[in-house]
Amino acid sequence: MRTPPLVGAALFVALAATPHAGDAPAAGPAGRTTPGEDLPVVRTRHYRMSGHIRPLLAFWISRDDVGDGRLVWRRGPQGEEGWDFVLGTDPARAPRGLNRWGYIAEETRGRSGTLLAVMSQSEEDTLGQVRAGDDRKASAGEFQAIRAVVEEGESRAQISNVRTPTALTIHDVDALVERVRVGLEDATLRTTALDPDVRPGFLAAVAELVNGSVAAWRSGRPPAPDGPGAPIPYVFGEKRCTVTLTSSRRLDSFEDGDRTWRNVVRGRFDILTLATGDHTRFELVYGLEGDLAGVPVQIVYSPKWWLKVVLHLED
Repeated sequence: MRTPPLVGAALFVALAATPHAGDAPAAGPAGRTTPGEDLPVVRTRHYRMSGHIRPLLAFWISRDDVGDGRLVWRRGPQGEEGWDFVLGTDPARAPRGLNRWGYIAEETRGRSGTLLAVMSQSEEDTLGQVRAGDDRKASAGEFQAIRAVVEEGESRAQISNVRTPTALTIHDVDALVERVRVGLEDATLRTTALDPDVRPGFLAAVAELVNGSVAAWRSGRPPAPDGPGAPIPYVFGEKRCTVTLTSSRRLDSFEDGDRTWRNVVRGRFDILTLATGDHTRFELVYGLEGDLAGVPVQIVYSPKWWLKVVLHLED
C-alpha cells in the first residue's frame, strides 16, 4: 500500500488504498464541475502544517511550518452541503523540497452526492526511505485521482493516474483540478451497490459525527457509544468504510503552541475499511461555541509509529 510521508489526514489513507484504474474505458461520472463549487461558501479556515518524525521510541524530531491546509464549508438553499479540503507540504518550506499534497471536494444532497479527490503519488513506506529524500514521482507531476457519483443505491466511480507537464504544488489546486477532469473522462467506470444508510463521502460522514458530538456536549450529555458517536457507514469511490467517534472529552482550554483555545472537544476517530478490516485513526480538537463550533482547531494524523502530521488552525 502506498503511503505519503509528511502528509496527513484520512483523505490520504483513503486514496492510498484505492486500486489503479483498468484499461477498458467507459462513460462515467467525470464532469466539468467540481463538487460543491456552485454552493455558497459559509466558512473557510486555514491551517499550518507541522511534521514530526520519531527515529527512536523515546523522542520526536519536529519541523514546523512545512505546509498548509484549507478547509471550506458550503451550504445551499435546499439543504445541500459541500466541503473541500486541501493539505500537504510546500516544497519551498519543507525539508528536501518535499512535494506531497492532496485535494478532496464533496457535495451531498441527502444520501446522494459527488466526490472528487486527488493526491500526489509516492511510495515511501519506511523512515529510511523518507530520509533518502527520493522525491522523483512528485517532481514528475504524477497524481492519483478519483471521481464518484452516489445515487439510487450505488456508487459509480472512476479512478485514474494523471500526469501533469510540471510538478504542481499545493498552490496549484485549480490547475490540477482542470487537468484531472480531463484525465478522468475516459477512465474505467466502477459500480458498487450500497445500503440505503451509506453516506456519500468521507467528509460528510466526519461532519455528521462532529456536529452530533457538538450537539451532545452542548446539551450536557456526552456522546454515547450508540448515539452521536456510533459508526457511520460511507463510501469513498468504490471503497466501503465506517468512521466512528471512539472517544471525546470536553476541555475548558487547549494550548497549541502559543495559541489557547477555549471550550473545545478532543475527539478520537477510527476508520474501518470493510473489505480488508484495516483501521486508521486520527484526532480532532474542535470548538463548541460561536464561529468555532464544529471547526477543528487541530488535526492530528499518525499513520505510523515514527510519523505524525499536525494541522494547526491559523485563523
